[in-house]
Amino acid sequence: MKYPLLALAILALYFAGCATPATPPMATQLLQYQRTGGIAGFDDALVIMTDGKAQLTQRGMTIEFTLDAAAIAQLEALFEQQGFLFMQGEHVPANTCCDLMSYVIHYTAAGHPMKRVHAMDRAVPQDLRPILAALNEIVSAHSQ
Repeated sequence: MKYPLLALAILALYFAGCATPATPPMATQLLQYQRTGGIAGFDDALVIMTDGKAQLTQRGMTIEFTLDAAAIAQLEALFEQQGFLFMQGEHVPANTCCDLMSYVIHYTAAGHPMKRVHAMDRAVPQDLRPILAALNEIVSAHSQ
């Protein structure tokens, strides 16, 4: 072949065009929060993805919004600080009457399986209260 370097350059350009672009990793579910009950009959469901995309469902309506990276980092830090992954799974009072609120949280930390914690009013452990306050604040801020 008269021009071997030219042929190699053409082949290199051809195959470089065939390469697939790097795709960002898919977002996974960070947490799922459901708050039900109470005198007002709450039934709120919040899902937050690792990329900050979030969905709040209330009274049959779904609201989509995005939390910034700092808010996601704060949530992850709060769950870690409060020891969520090491909490007992059930916190239910002996008497469950009288319009108590029920809270169910599913949370996934990097490298850990999803953890579920269920608590009801009058049995919410102290370590779970700041997490519930933060999640309730997100729900309130995005409610219609």
